Amino acid sequence: MNESKDQLSALIIYLSPHGTTKKAVDALAASLNENGVSSDIYNLSECDHKNMMAKLADYPLIVLGSPTYFHHAPAVFTDLINKMPTALKDQSVVLLSSFGGVSSGVVLYDLAKILHRKKYDLIGGIQVLTEHCLTFQDAKTFYSGHPDKKDLETIQAFGKEISVRLKNKIRTKYSPSDFNDKPFILNVMDDRIVDLRNFKWAMPGIKVNQSLCNSCAVCFKNCPTKNIRLDKVAMHGNNCIYCYSCVRNCPVHATTAFLKPASLTVKLLAKMFRKFEDQTTKQIV
Repeated sequence: MNESKDQLSALIIYLSPHGTTKKAVDALAASLNENGVSSDIYNLSECDHKNMMAKLADYPLIVLGSPTYFHHAPAVFTDLINKMPTALKDQSVVLLSSFGGVSSGVVLYDLAKILHRKKYDLIGGIQVLTEHCLTFQDAKTFYSGHPDKKDLETIQAFGKEISVRLKNKIRTKYSPSDFNDKPFILNVMDDRIVDLRNFKWAMPGIKVNQSLCNSCAVCFKNCPTKNIRLDKVAMHGNNCIYCYSCVRNCPVHATTAFLKPASLTVKLLAKMFRKFEDQTTKQIV
């Protein structure tokens, strides 16, 4: 971190199994930097969590970027937020969630509630439309190309606004309810029904062809929950979030999953949720 009188710094932490959240986070970091806020960026899947946590107190701004899985942040990301220390005076948080064109869910609201309890100043939130990770086996992914130029322009404008808010000593401090943009019925569904733990049975299974697996460790390195271990071949545990990063990245196609039914379901659900929310990149707070 390099902070001078005129230069503020942000610590950006993100999770991006398929690279689309990273694209959004990189755009936000670039915008912050252009507007006087430098950034140190940590990929949750790769960084030393203990070392990262030790540095949190050094930054006036923490930016958290999470994908949306079953309307919520993945458990590995929420667990990290729950372990964050109580904020120092005037420490601020900005939240970014990415979603694959079905529902942006309650990621921003869920995380805002945790961080508010930890005394962080909530100064902004944005949802970003991305390709849907379950459709990568299709000839054309659902919402292919997103975040696109228009999405990135919205993110850049958001970054500029955040830099202004951060520099304002009497800035507005938002409440968790400001991050809740869903109708009452959707909030009830998200609180009580829509959760990965309730739908694991419906997710396509992941198989490893032991005769093809060469223990190259690509799946191990790309697994965001460290759910894979290598014992001559890749072995999967019980902590899967069904991002299918292992399937997508396996260079010898030893790890497979049949995602066609899930892809069709994604498109049907998107049509249903279109009645309740704009499936677009937009600043929520």
